[in-house]
Amino acid sequence: MRIAVTRARPLSFRARLTVRWTAVFSSVLAVASVWIFIGIRTQSYSDLDRYLRTLAGTELTAALDGADPHVHELPVTALAGGTFTEKLVQVFNARGEVVASSPGLSQSVRLVAPDVIAATLLGEAPVDTVLVEGVPVRVVVLRTSVTGRAYAIAVGLVITDLVSSLTRLGWLLALVWLVSTAATAAVGFALASTALRPVKRITQRAMDIATTDLSARLEPPKVDDEIGLMTRSLNTLIERLHGALDANRRFAADAAHELRSPVTAISGEIDVALRRERSAADYKDTLILVKTRMASLSSLIGDLMLLVRAQEANAAVRTQEVPLDALLGGSVERLAELAESRGVGVRLGDVNGLLVYGDPGLLGRVFDNVIENAIRYNREHGEVALSAAFEDAARGAWTPGLVTIRISDTGSGIPEKERERVFERFYRLDQSRSRHTGGAGLGLAIAREVLAVFKGSIRIAHSSAAGTTMEIQLPGRASHPAGAAAPDQEPSLSIAPVPTRNVSFSAGSRHS
Repeated sequence: MRIAVTRARPLSFRARLTVRWTAVFSSVLAVASVWIFIGIRTQSYSDLDRYLRTLAGTELTAALDGADPHVHELPVTALAGGTFTEKLVQVFNARGEVVASSPGLSQSVRLVAPDVIAATLLGEAPVDTVLVEGVPVRVVVLRTSVTGRAYAIAVGLVITDLVSSLTRLGWLLALVWLVSTAATAAVGFALASTALRPVKRITQRAMDIATTDLSARLEPPKVDDEIGLMTRSLNTLIERLHGALDANRRFAADAAHELRSPVTAISGEIDVALRRERSAADYKDTLILVKTRMASLSSLIGDLMLLVRAQEANAAVRTQEVPLDALLGGSVERLAELAESRGVGVRLGDVNGLLVYGDPGLLGRVFDNVIENAIRYNREHGEVALSAAFEDAARGAWTPGLVTIRISDTGSGIPEKERERVFERFYRLDQSRSRHTGGAGLGLAIAREVLAVFKGSIRIAHSSAAGTTMEIQLPGRASHPAGAAAPDQEPSLSIAPVPTRNVSFSAGSRHS
């Protein structure tokens, strides 16, 4: 037999807030009530004891005003029917025997025990509450002597009214605590509901936005308080989420389109080749064309993987000191054939002694992409100039210095409104350019993502009809004492230019 176990539904935040507030308030109120009761009880007994000692002193004098100890009877008739507190008196000798007593007390009833009498005869004046035939009595015992004989006199007042008053006070405080706790719980629940109503409204609106239209936003806050801060934060989050989803949607669509084109072209070439019998030379030409398209497809897939890797920025990305001359020199070597085919000269400045922090493979791909763009979009017989500068960190700063690399070309420039868009994925400045000329539009997007992993940046420093200058900044250092300043830096920076050496490539030849 299977027993179904039902889990208790957890309390809502509003209920938990009310319970906690009520618990704290009731605890404080309970402690205050106890202290009030103890304070009033202590003060009441203190006042009673002071009055009782005064009365006992009077009774002591009256009881020993004759030859033998005696007790004066309370003149009840003289009080004219007014209210009074019953008084009880007993006189004890040195042996603890009762020698005189109030008329209302029998000889068998003792107000105090023998040990209290003994303590009194030794000089003490004890005060205590005793029960006399079930009635509470507050008693004080005093010592005296007559003609050399020691006596102790016990004077007591019935405190039934005081005990009843304190009992009523206790019940009253308990009732006040109970009613106040219930009222506090109700008020706390109402206040929590009122305070959380905007949160509930915002939550519901955020759920509606998440399930329907991410382009919508929460209503702007009317008051700059915690709710307003939460609203602005959620709007910022929704904005970023919307942008990320749009970017991923565009990325998926563009990636599918970009991958479909070379795959379709390869399939078409194969279909054409298989329509009829061809010579070995024809099949070879087809295979060469398919291989070329496969290389383009492989390059596109590699770009996509590299972009994902840069965006994830996981622990597999290693950071180390990389000589800048090796990075730029390697890129120049790899792009020498492209530069020669387009008749573009490449001039590399002297960057010896400059080190950057990053992964050599990823940074090499960054410089490949940027320099390749500078070559592809250059004018005929144009030039690409590479230079670098180092700016040390401020004295006492816990940050590395910055190495600034500038890649300048002599192309036609980039319109100002397009200067940020060129860093978007799959964006081509001229949509009419073929993929053979313009690539897939991933080069600069990859560069920016990779550089961000290593706390670097890339931007278009200058662009006009005379050419474009891309500026890359990376954390690094100079291995020699001489500092270097980036070209066209503000005069206030204490940096000096790096000397240059020429490595030029022109159509059909290479010199170094």
